[in-house]
Amino acid sequence: MMGHDAVLSLGEAIRDAAGPQGSDAVDAAGVRNMLLQVGKRETLRGLSGPIAFDDRGNPRDKPMALVELRPEPERRYTYRGTVRP
Repeated sequence: MMGHDAVLSLGEAIRDAAGPQGSDAVDAAGVRNMLLQVGKRETLRGLSGPIAFDDRGNPRDKPMALVELRPEPERRYTYRGTVRP
């Protein structure tokens, strides 16, 4: 899910950096600036929930799954809940 959401966010930022007509030159600085805008105008809905970043590029209000990994021989994941900031 996180990989999907990362690519989704990056794709959105690249599209925005290309401008309304999609013909503007795209560079790393422009994409970074647009990444910081993700979630500010409208909610970007990812598989893991809404995607938004603060001014320093950290995820904003991102819930995370709390998962337990049991040691050998069971090696099972058990969902324990959702942690919210």
